[in-house]
Amino acid sequence: MYSRKILILLLPLLFFAEKSIASIPLNNFIPKRDTTRGIRQSLVKIYTFRENKLLHYGTGILLNDSGMVLTHYHLIQSADNMFIKRENHVYAQHEIIGVDVQKDLLLLKFKPIEEEVLTGIPCFSGIKPEETKGWICFLDGERLVRQSSVVHRVNLQNKETELQVTPLNVIPVEINAGILISSTKELMGLVTRKSNGNNGEFVLTLCSVMKGLRKISSTEKDPLNLLNLMDVGKNNYRSRDLNQAVDYFLEVVRKDSNFSEAYYFLGMVYFKLREYGASNYYFEKSLEKSPDNKEAYNMIGINHFFREEYELAEKYALKATSLDYQYPNPYLNLGSIYQKTARESLAIANYQKCLSLKPDVPRAYCNIGIIYENQKKYTEALKYYKKAFDIDSTLSETLVNMGNVYLRQENFNGAIRIYNQALKKGFSHWLIHYNLGVAFYFSEKYQDALKEFTFALATNKEEASIHYFLFLVNDKTNNQKMADKHKRIALAIQPEWKNKSQKEILEEIK
Repeated sequence: MYSRKILILLLPLLFFAEKSIASIPLNNFIPKRDTTRGIRQSLVKIYTFRENKLLHYGTGILLNDSGMVLTHYHLIQSADNMFIKRENHVYAQHEIIGVDVQKDLLLLKFKPIEEEVLTGIPCFSGIKPEETKGWICFLDGERLVRQSSVVHRVNLQNKETELQVTPLNVIPVEINAGILISSTKELMGLVTRKSNGNNGEFVLTLCSVMKGLRKISSTEKDPLNLLNLMDVGKNNYRSRDLNQAVDYFLEVVRKDSNFSEAYYFLGMVYFKLREYGASNYYFEKSLEKSPDNKEAYNMIGINHFFREEYELAEKYALKATSLDYQYPNPYLNLGSIYQKTARESLAIANYQKCLSLKPDVPRAYCNIGIIYENQKKYTEALKYYKKAFDIDSTLSETLVNMGNVYLRQENFNGAIRIYNQALKKGFSHWLIHYNLGVAFYFSEKYQDALKEFTFALATNKEEASIHYFLFLVNDKTNNQKMADKHKRIALAIQPEWKNKSQKEILEEIK
């Protein structure tokens, strides 16, 4: 059965991971005999302000005796001033050492008062047992709260270790964070909440914290302002105010030419603007500052894909996989490249690799479905389209492709149901109306067919097949004048049809 095909190869967008900060000394802790007192002295309160009004407050952890503090990045977003309070002392002078936006981490250093001795908790030496006992500790006002907990080790797909704790929801939402101490009174990490909104706390180990932190340039005189410029730029980027986003990111690189994240987001902005050459220029600048940035390599590959430079696209995607073979995005990119260049077995293999690393990627399922549909393996195609739709019901392209399969199988009622569902979700294209008209025509619902072919004709008046079906529909509804008109137009567009029968023409456009 005839159906015009909408094949949309869907590609991934990336999130940026910064180059890790240089090693930070964590071993010069001064253990306290009085553990409760030692814990209290190792926790600080962070207060941030905007235009002299309190904006955020939260807990920080004193990491060593030189005034290094670990806290949350979101505390400084949109802030223009910050104070650190430890017991009865307030510190206005501080230095931002590093950030990890994805993990919501901020590393600060403040200057101790003269002759003041800072105390901390010794660093946990390792994670050996599958589970161990410990305490979640946090400050509630000036009161130290300790909750006995069980710590579970979880090995993630990227081979990093995450510690999870029970019971759940120990730390009040407004306090947000605390620390985890082992049964031997050693610091295990920062206790925080899942950023995806799931209930319960988890622990960022000191190893994973230091691995993700990006060092702030020592030449930048106002790092708080620098980070806020990035934050405003990202907000503009997310709200698609792309020209404003460019202005903020360019201001960041004018202040700090080594800020690779700003170059990366400039690349993302120009990618959104479909200016692929400018986008690659900024991704390359990002790579000059962070040579191991796998996301930048993959995005360069995607830019080359859209410029139909498939060899270069493959080269950069493979480079991204070489930096991290468990990074799923370049496998999705490679699948699209191989699909476009008719290497379907390689395409499926890379899509499957992507799904083995990240099983909830609807684009991979959808594109595998397209390959099977083109191979006339309709049952397999429907299986993958349905998986894609189950993961993300907003992907109207998946619905359209499912409708096409039903139409090819001459399941007209199924095709009508799916196409109407796609239209209700706001995915409008003349081919959807055209294929829906075909389904109505062969279901002998001629008035509905007439309506859909008329919709299709409104945006594509030079398509001979639309005119030919309008001829057939009007002929079936005894509107001979309109039938003759559309037949005349169809034959003018496709003169070779003049010597063919109706059956032969329909056979040709199947």
